[in-house]
Amino acid sequence: MLTPDQFRINEAWIVSRANELPLFVKEVPYDCYFLMDAGSCYVLGYVLASKHGAPDEREVAALLEKAWRGKKQWAQKLIVTGDEATDNVFRDQAEARGLQVEVVPEEEMPAIVGPIRRSFEEMFLNRGT
Repeated sequence: MLTPDQFRINEAWIVSRANELPLFVKEVPYDCYFLMDAGSCYVLGYVLASKHGAPDEREVAALLEKAWRGKKQWAQKLIVTGDEATDNVFRDQAEARGLQVEVVPEEEMPAIVGPIRRSFEEMFLNRGT
């Protein structure tokens, strides 16, 4: 199991889906993918994607560039959670910027991605626990 204290700040960024149930925008289902620093659990940004597709390459590129501008450096690696279509978009954009990409199943990171997922559900899906 991975925990934030196993990472230095800006050592690794993680991308994961924030929602289990779709988020509806004008009756169209979407998934929300967030990018966060593994060491601090600071959310660097997010992108939306149609429930039946992957995020747009330009939006993923813009998200990574926004993270770089905010941090003033690249992480050493990007951790993706195994959603193949989404991972491919993030993988391609990260590798183009020199980041190593590692696949770690979401089940191995509940202490890192769990709080953001719960917060997202409480705020946007009214599924507070």
